[in-house]
Amino acid sequence: TTIVTVGNGYGVEIESRDRQNIKLSKEEYDLVKYLRKYSKKLIVIVYAGSAVDLNLIHELSDAVILAGFGGQCVSDALANILCGNISPSGRLSATYAQSLDDITSTHSYMDEKVMVYEEKENIGYRYFASKNVDVLYPFGYGLSYADFEYSNFNIEVIDNKIIVCVDVFNISNSDQHLICT
Repeated sequence: TTIVTVGNGYGVEIESRDRQNIKLSKEEYDLVKYLRKYSKKLIVIVYAGSAVDLNLIHELSDAVILAGFGGQCVSDALANILCGNISPSGRLSATYAQSLDDITSTHSYMDEKVMVYEEKENIGYRYFASKNVDVLYPFGYGLSYADFEYSNFNIEVIDNKIIVCVDVFNISNSDQHLICT
């Protein structure tokens, strides 16, 4: 098994400006292509704080892990996930489009400093869901090593708040734990 890391480095994702594209570097794509030729199993770990173009990565790899920007202990966490010591039970906080062209704001006014967002309530995953646009990875996508059973769904509206309750049971042989708050 070959494990390779790719992603956005310092200065690519910053608060003061919009990114001009969502691609990784040509060298990273070339590296993944090269490794695919010689690897029986290829795992690609992506360090990025927001969605990037993972179409080629998805096509060439056996597994993709979005590590985000996990801080100084991210390598320990990833090692525990890859070794099966803990469950990778995180979920995506953004939708990964198949193409930058699928993101509606890219068709609005844009220059070096300004991008006009005209989506209104159809921003992010809402646009893809309401317009039935296929995506690479949807909002909320994720994996767990354990199998869970869900029962006793209950939804209440109390003081203009929606309260959702559900019982979750680990029904697998895995001793992975689901932690909820």
